[in-house]
Amino acid sequence: RVVVSICTVHRPFVFLLAEKRLKLMDGGARKRKSALRSVLVTPEMKHRMKEARAARKELYDTFSWSDGYLLAMLVGFSILGSVYRIKRQREMIIGISLFVLSFCVYLVIKSWDDAKKAERKKLEKEEKEQEEKAEKEEKERLKEEEIQENEEKTPLIVG
Repeated sequence: RVVVSICTVHRPFVFLLAEKRLKLMDGGARKRKSALRSVLVTPEMKHRMKEARAARKELYDTFSWSDGYLLAMLVGFSILGSVYRIKRQREMIIGISLFVLSFCVYLVIKSWDDAKKAERKKLEKEEKEQEEKAEKEEKERLKEEEIQENEEKTPLIVG
């Protein structure tokens, strides 16, 4: 009796393990994962994620390398001016000339960024125009097909 009871206790457990393995192989894990994801990701969260994506894109479009260079240059010269004590007039002239030279480098970088941005906008505009043209042609083609189908369906009455 003891042996029989042990077999009956362990046997269903083995079958349960086998069923779990079959469910995992059958895509049960994916179903559980998607159910868990639907609990964690709400429609409001999706909306917020879209807004965050749009904000990041706007930041990347507005903040360029030249802006970062200008910010670093100003912070660097501010720290340098507060830490370093000028002893001779020559040091002051060198500092001012370095600042002017750094600002000229900023202007060059800014002009390159503006040229790249204008080129990017031009390409985006051309792509958008091509997409609109393709959509318009597709709509016209669908209308023509619909008209042809309607003509085929309606019988001609000759009187």
